[in-house]
Amino acid sequence: MGCTAPTVPEEELQQAVIDAMNAVLESSKDVIAILEENILEVISQDNSVEIEEINKTIAEKQKELLELVHSKKDYSKCADEMEKLRQNKQLLLVKHAQTEGTRQRINELAAYVKTQDTQITEYDDKLVREYIDQIKIYNDKFVVCFKVKMEINVLR
Repeated sequence: MGCTAPTVPEEELQQAVIDAMNAVLESSKDVIAILEENILEVISQDNSVEIEEINKTIAEKQKELLELVHSKKDYSKCADEMEKLRQNKQLLLVKHAQTEGTRQRINELAAYVKTQDTQITEYDDKLVREYIDQIKIYNDKFVVCFKVKMEINVLR
């Protein structure tokens, strides 16, 4: 059985993107305030201190491990603890990179909104790739989801 979802003409999707981008530009002061709030939220999620603490603990565990090896004692527990710390550090580094990426996208969109003084009249695929994460399609509207965790409803 084939897909039963209705198709949406490409032109309609493109117009929804244009309308969403123009809605952002029309309320640029409000949008910039929201983006600045989002930046503060992202900054509050910074885990650099946690990563530094793990680095210190790993360094301490390395010394402990060397002492155990030199004294020919069982070091498996210490090695396991170090491995868990490294895994935790890796997860934090991934989260940190994601946070930095979000902060960069927020700054880029804020800069774009500040410099764009006219409405968008044509669909621009580059803008979509740069700023839009996804478009949700409903019977009565589109929800244009920006990469900066902001959504704009566009009525159909």
